[in-house]
Amino acid sequence: MQRYKIDLHNHSPLITSDYRGHAETSAADIVRAAQLAGLDVLGISDHFAVDFFRVVYDTAAELFAAGSHKLLVVAGSELKITWSGEEVHLITLLPPYSAEAGFEELMGFLDFPKAERIIELLPRVLIEFDPVRVAEKVALLGGMTFIAHIDRFFGDYCLMNRPIVEHLVQDAPLSAIEVVDKKNREILRARTNGVRQIQSSDSHSVNEIGRRYSELAMEDLSFESLKQALLMEDS
Repeated sequence: MQRYKIDLHNHSPLITSDYRGHAETSAADIVRAAQLAGLDVLGISDHFAVDFFRVVYDTAAELFAAGSHKLLVVAGSELKITWSGEEVHLITLLPPYSAEAGFEELMGFLDFPKAERIIELLPRVLIEFDPVRVAEKVALLGGMTFIAHIDRFFGDYCLMNRPIVEHLVQDAPLSAIEVVDKKNREILRARTNGVRQIQSSDSHSVNEIGRRYSELAMEDLSFESLKQALLMEDS
């Protein structure tokens, strides 16, 4: 198996209020930034949206056909979920061939229809729902779910100290947890039963793409191989 560099949490200029880069950033700019960072897998994971995914996916395919480095682009979305007074950010990843249809089915499951999704307000949206059921639905759609920036502080709030993590780790089909600071890996490993730990950029501009990444041994550069690699127990 070959080792690949993955960065599964990146925001696009789709939501300008949430983007720190130039509003005119193109899909080609994003693909080239990922290639310059040496990435093999790039997740586009805007808040409650997959609208920018397809153009990045198609652009990566076009540039590869023209002789550039192959880049697997994965459709993601960052969902802010609340449950029993706790908040968690989930990154959901869906198969490229059915990303848009799968995402709309997921939004229907969450009772968040397209007519209510105002693009510029999406980063502020919180949906009350059991996050375990969200991860279960994503799995039924052929996708994967991981907890975003589990050790990031939001004021006095840090998810790694919260009961909702235990709920997810014990009951949800999680593919990974995203760790910001490597110093927290050991304490998190003890609390999360060997769930795969990854690092991602959480980029909001092309300059931030690849600032954090993980390396995975995969059979090939495909969504299914990524899925299988993440399911392996972390070491």
